[in-house]
Amino acid sequence: MADRMVVFYDPEQRDAPKDLPEYLKADHIALLFATGEKPGLETSLSARGLTRRTLVTVSNFSGLPEFLRGTDMLATAPELMSKHLLRDFAWTPLPFDFKPFTLLMLWHRRNQNDPAHRWLRNQVNSVAATMNGLNS
Repeated sequence: MADRMVVFYDPEQRDAPKDLPEYLKADHIALLFATGEKPGLETSLSARGLTRRTLVTVSNFSGLPEFLRGTDMLATAPELMSKHLLRDFAWTPLPFDFKPFTLLMLWHRRNQNDPAHRWLRNQVNSVAATMNGLNS
C-alpha cells in the first residue's frame, strides 16, 4: 500500500512541531527493527546530516501508543496508522521532504506455499488495492 510518514503526538501534552528545528529538538520514540535494520527515515535524516533526540526505541509499530500516550514525545510513523493503532493521537506532516513509500508484506518462507497463508495474503492485497484506488 502506498503511504507517507507523518508525525504523531499526544495533543493533550503538546502542540505539533512548527518546523524542522523544533522537530529535531523534541524527544522521539524511534523504531529499530529486531533485525537491527533502521527505517528509511533514519537513513534520510543521517544523509542530510540531521539527528533527532531518541529517548525510547521500540522494535515494531505496536509499541508506539503506550510510550506516546501522556508524554510530549513525537513518533514518526505511516499516516495509515492514524486509522487504527495511533487513532487516539494527533498528527501533522513531516517538516521536511520525505517521499511516499510502499508498505510491503513479509512472511517466513515456510508459509510461502501454505494455502491458508496464500489466501490471507490475497485478501490483504485486495484490501490494499482498494485502499490505493486500484479496484472499483
